[in-house]
Amino acid sequence: MSYGTDDSRRLERSECLELLRSVPIGRIAYTDRALPAVEPVRFAVGDNHVIFRIEEGTAPALAIQGAIVAFQADDVDGVTGDGWTVSIIGRAHAARDAAASTRPPRPTTLPPLDGTDVVYMRIPSQQISGHWIGSTAPRANGNAA
Repeated sequence: MSYGTDDSRRLERSECLELLRSVPIGRIAYTDRALPAVEPVRFAVGDNHVIFRIEEGTAPALAIQGAIVAFQADDVDGVTGDGWTVSIIGRAHAARDAAASTRPPRPTTLPPLDGTDVVYMRIPSQQISGHWIGSTAPRANGNAA
């Protein structure tokens, strides 16, 4: 797979999880009534999964529950083009709550929504892949070294 540069490399699983922990926003891709759909979500990373919340009873929440979905997050420098992208594919399942599903907990990542019923969805990271794009090595804060 080419990303427009000769300086790209696959990331190891541990690098993928570490880089995911460095950004608060990702995207969930799913199928809604036989059409592709993508939603931005705040997320947190647990030991072997990502978790995000979505408004309960909405079309996306109903479409995602139990479905095979893709999750993707990235951080790319707009000037140099250096950066990374990580993708996870898995079956989304409801979780009890964010605090019980992440370690270490990042409360600022998933703040409470007053007056809104939410469901926390978990996607296992069994199928995870990532790529570094650019000439310098990635660091956990998402910036080039």
